[in-house]
Amino acid sequence: SDIGSVAKQFTAMATLLLEREGKLQLQADIRKYLPEVPDFGNTIRVIDLLHHTSGIREIYATEELVGYRPGDGILQEDALTLVTHSSELNFKPGDAYSYCNTAFMLLAEIIHRVSGQPFEDYMQEHIFRPLHMDHTYIMDHRGEWFPGTATSYGEESDGHYVQVYDNSTVQGAGGMYTTLDDMMKWLNNYRTPVVGGPQLIAKMKVPAILNNGDTLDY
Repeated sequence: SDIGSVAKQFTAMATLLLEREGKLQLQADIRKYLPEVPDFGNTIRVIDLLHHTSGIREIYATEELVGYRPGDGILQEDALTLVTHSSELNFKPGDAYSYCNTAFMLLAEIIHRVSGQPFEDYMQEHIFRPLHMDHTYIMDHRGEWFPGTATSYGEESDGHYVQVYDNSTVQGAGGMYTTLDDMMKWLNNYRTPVVGGPQLIAKMKVPAILNNGDTLDY
């Protein structure tokens, strides 16, 4: 089934793996990797994307404003389109926390560019296969079908249930399909690290500190 935002853990792992390889820097301006992002007057760092402190606008809320409805679907490329057409940020990076799927979609694009591999290929090679997560996939094109996928349902106002479609490709922020058995393998990696190692796992758990010195829970 679709695990939604739990996918962000995997994106964070991939980002830290690439940092360890020297292929990206957490403190670097994201424009180093995504030069088409406008200069908003304040530097957005890669680590700001991870911590939801970038000030970038949330893609779901923004697309609702222009008439998108649940089930319409969001494409991966919509994230860069939104950011490149933005004239300002919601706040100065590091000043506040605001949960942002757009940021993790941008991380997936950065992972793709610095690794030289499609996002799913990188995840399969460096995370899924080493952990023997053999039934885990990334939806990299809308409506992609995976073996044994469970269908989602939602209740209507009259009490009847209908199928709910999420034909999106929000790689990095979501769009990941897996099984309970595979998720147990991922959880075991926190206890006995195979991918990343103890130091990288510990780094994943370090909370952000805002510009005013406050420590976040995320």
